[in-house]
Amino acid sequence: MGLGSLLLIFLTTSSFSPYKAKRQPQVEPAPNTIQWELSQSLLYWKAHENRLQYTDTPSTIATTTDFTTTSRVSPHFKWHFGGRETLSYFPRPTSFCHDWDFALEWTYIINKAQGRRSAEPADGMSPLRSLLPDADPADFVSKAQAHWNVHLNVAEARATYNYQPLKWFSFSPYLGIKSIWIHQLFKIQYQGGTLISGPENIKMRNNCFGIGPEIGIKPVFILSKEWSLFSTFAYAPMAGYFRVKQKDTYTPLDSLQDSHSFWKYAPAMDMSAGFGWKICLFKSRFSIGLRATWEYHIFFSQNHLKSGSLYHLKGNKNLTFQGATFSVDLGF
Repeated sequence: MGLGSLLLIFLTTSSFSPYKAKRQPQVEPAPNTIQWELSQSLLYWKAHENRLQYTDTPSTIATTTDFTTTSRVSPHFKWHFGGRETLSYFPRPTSFCHDWDFALEWTYIINKAQGRRSAEPADGMSPLRSLLPDADPADFVSKAQAHWNVHLNVAEARATYNYQPLKWFSFSPYLGIKSIWIHQLFKIQYQGGTLISGPENIKMRNNCFGIGPEIGIKPVFILSKEWSLFSTFAYAPMAGYFRVKQKDTYTPLDSLQDSHSFWKYAPAMDMSAGFGWKICLFKSRFSIGLRATWEYHIFFSQNHLKSGSLYHLKGNKNLTFQGATFSVDLGF
C-alpha cells in the first residue's frame, strides 16, 4: 500500500478531517392514526304508543246503558334499560376516501307498560277491546288489567362524509341502510260484571320487519380539543312487513281468532342532541371518549291491532322511544 493510500484513509476517518461523512439525522416514524373505534352505549328509554286503550273510567250500573262513552284508560308506560354496539372504521389520511368513515350499529331494548283498574260494587267499566261478535255497549266488567311489551332491534350500516368548513364547526351528512324488528305483545283480561262464565282473555301480537335507505346529518360544534356539542337528524323511508295475530277467549265455545299479514310503508325518524369528551393517548395510537345524549325516535304506522267490537280507537298508530344514552368510545 502506498503513502498516498494511507493519507487518504487518515483523512476520511479522522475526527478532525473535513472530509468525514456527515451522519443523516434519524427521522422518527409518524405515529399511527386511529382507524377503528368500538362504542358501547347504555340506554335508559321509555316507549309510548297510542291506540292501546283497554277500558274506560267507571260508570254507575243503575243509570248507564252504554259503558263506552266515558274517557279511555291506557296502560302506564315505564322506563327500561337497553344497549347499543357500534363499530366504526376510519380510512388512513393517505387513502382516497379519507374524508369518510363507515359504521355498523345495533340497538336493542325491551320496554313495558301495565295497567290495572277496578270498579266499585255499584259501578262498571266497558270491556273495550273485546273481539267477540256478541259484545254489547251495555256489557260491563268490575276488573280490567293490561300488559304490553315491545322488543325493539335496529341494525344500521352507514357511510359519513366529514365536512369541516370552520375550525369550530363540522357538518357531516351520511347515507346508510336501516333495518328494524319490532315485536309487540298486548294481553288484556276482563273479570266480573256481565262475564258470569269466567274471565275474558285477549292476546294480541303485532310484529314488524322493516328495511330501507337512511339519510341523515350530524352538525358538531367543537368547543375545545376535548369537548364538543352535537346533534343528529335522520329519516328512513322503509317498507314494513307486518304480521298481526289476535285471539279472544271467553269460554271454549265462545272465542275468536284472527291473523293477517301485509306490506306497508313504515318510515322512521331519529333525532338526538348531546355533548362529548375525547382524548388521544400514546401519540394518537389510542383514544377514549364519553358521550351523553338525549334521543327521540318515531316509528310511524306501527300499531295495526283491531279496535274491537265496541269502539273504534282513535289517534295515530306511531310508536315512539325517547330517553338518555350514555356511551363509551375506544379508538385504536
